Amino acid sequence: MTYQAWHKRLRKLRGAATDHLCAFCTAWAHDWAFLGISGSYSTHETDYVPLCRTCHVQKDDNKRKEREKTHCKHGHLRSEHSTMYTGTKANDVRRYCVTCARDRARIYSYTVKKSKELDHATRLLSR
Repeated sequence: MTYQAWHKRLRKLRGAATDHLCAFCTAWAHDWAFLGISGSYSTHETDYVPLCRTCHVQKDDNKRKEREKTHCKHGHLRSEHSTMYTGTKANDVRRYCVTCARDRARIYSYTVKKSKELDHATRLLSR
């Protein structure tokens, strides 16, 4: 079931989120929000609650911040062995994902190699 189809079904089952109060505060809800109790995606109507825009954004931001502690932005697990740090000053230390750095190096190497091959082919053709 697609995202849109599920939300349409949820509205049919429980009504519009705007007809409910926010589950976290007393404001009127704006959206149905997935709580993430039963996994990464669910078609169980009990996994969704009505939230106002402020609470929904805060909930999503907290979820993102928690994920950033354990995973890089591309989803690679952060660990002692998969993270490197750069910077000389205490306030300038940056954290890098080793897997992402390796992927960037492979892409760069491939691009340089293809560029050299293209230059060589161009020189051969221009003779």
